[in-house]
Amino acid sequence: MQALADAKVVTSGPDSPGIVFGAALDLCDPQLDQFRALASIYNPPLFRAYNRLLKWGLPGEAIVDNFVYEKLHAQGLEHFLDDSEFADFDIGWLEEQLTLGIGLYDDRKVTIGAYNETDDATHIAMLVSTNQTVVDWGIDLYNTYWERAHRKAERAPEAVSG
Repeated sequence: MQALADAKVVTSGPDSPGIVFGAALDLCDPQLDQFRALASIYNPPLFRAYNRLLKWGLPGEAIVDNFVYEKLHAQGLEHFLDDSEFADFDIGWLEEQLTLGIGLYDDRKVTIGAYNETDDATHIAMLVSTNQTVVDWGIDLYNTYWERAHRKAERAPEAVSG
């Protein structure tokens, strides 16, 4: 519990749905050396911010769950899933739907977000920490999902491809 003593918790609810997304956008810093993310909520402004970081040359990785993967295709935003124009960026997707998000900032800061399974994620909580124990836990958790993620060279999820 001591590792969480200095952590910040940001929450959103039905009356304030954008607070967590705003906090996540504030963390999109072009001075970072690397960024990794697991996204399980479809939020176009957040994806555009991440895309901007990539265009600035920030190395990184991203994982999207099946819900986000399908939503991006349905909205005609497949370009968010194309890592070919970025030399130092890889993206993967999961066949499952999650209620979890992870952000890793230079392996010095971690965000762990969780949301309810109903009501289109109207209740969201995000933990922000620079405590190395919490950061290392976040890295291990992210790596677990990265190992399970499909890459571009692999087949697309059946629900999307046909």
